[in-house]
Amino acid sequence: MEEYISAEEFYFSYLKTKNPFDAHLSRFEYYRVKILISKELIKAKEKLYLYLLDIYVDIKIGKANISPFYVRLLKQNSEEGNGLASFLIYYCYKNNISPFSKKEYLNYIFKARDNGYYLSYISLLNEHFFGNINLSSDETKEYIGKINDNQIRDIYNLYFQLREKDYINNEKIIKKLEQHLISDNPIIFIMLGKIFDEGRYAQEDIDKAIEYYKHAAEYKEIYAINYLAEIYISGRVPINIKESLYYYKQSLHLKPDNILKIIKLRIETKEINKDEVELIIQTLQKINNVDSSILLGRVYLEYQYLKKEKEGIYLLNYYGLTNPGLYYYLYLFYTKKNNRKEAIRYLRRGVVKKDKKCIEEAKGYKKLASLIG
Repeated sequence: MEEYISAEEFYFSYLKTKNPFDAHLSRFEYYRVKILISKELIKAKEKLYLYLLDIYVDIKIGKANISPFYVRLLKQNSEEGNGLASFLIYYCYKNNISPFSKKEYLNYIFKARDNGYYLSYISLLNEHFFGNINLSSDETKEYIGKINDNQIRDIYNLYFQLREKDYINNEKIIKKLEQHLISDNPIIFIMLGKIFDEGRYAQEDIDKAIEYYKHAAEYKEIYAINYLAEIYISGRVPINIKESLYYYKQSLHLKPDNILKIIKLRIETKEINKDEVELIIQTLQKINNVDSSILLGRVYLEYQYLKKEKEGIYLLNYYGLTNPGLYYYLYLFYTKKNNRKEAIRYLRRGVVKKDKKCIEEAKGYKKLASLIG
């Protein structure tokens, strides 16, 4: 037990001398020391667990790359009742560095809980508070009660009270939460950010929400980073594409879906350099879903020197069946090329599919008037 205490003392002394980002990385090294001396690890195969802990630390600094061999190893150990292995499968999925599905990721965090892995309780509470799973009041209370750290347990308990009572202005609980701002746990900043962002438990204050989210973002917390990226293009504050891109880029190793959002923003703001186009095409082809295919079509049409116009038109026309706004894009494309016939053809398709922009534009064309209800 002496080793645990000295590690804890070292960690908190480290916090006083280093900047928040360095302290954040050190926090996970501290967790590593904490886990290494736990009973769970003493009973385990040393080499496997040292590797698993390396994954855990590396994920948080954005450089982990898990191989298929270790995916199988994690699953095997999870099935044998190992809580840490189950938790790391969950963590790998959350950070998009392994081929686990959403269903698997949720199953494994519950397996980690069933095997008594202590970090699983905080993770389940976070998933619940941020709307990804539903826990009953009794389950929420139970998981909060299993948090060993008194300060962290108090933070979650206060937030639970706030959500349960659903007061419009619960200043007393919010002030108690704010007393925990000296904590090194970034979740408190996210919680307070959400309180003032949503305006459900206190008067909405987007500027204060941004301030709290930015503090959490300094700790590389994905929820805060994504909230900031969305806020700056939401219209709730003056739209700031540059600021939005700044936060989306930070979250790339954690949420690759943001790659698509960045590419879309850069297409719309004409910020893609010619020397980046080939890399963007390769990235979109690798992602290979509906959204990436639509963006690929747009890239083909935006950059004519690629000589991929036919492929671009095919993609946008195909996905226009379920995304009729693409017909308006094709209408604009052919209008710029002075091809009236094709422009009207795609405008007509958009009107038939009830696209609002196409309907509004079609009002200026007598031939399409009969199609507008």
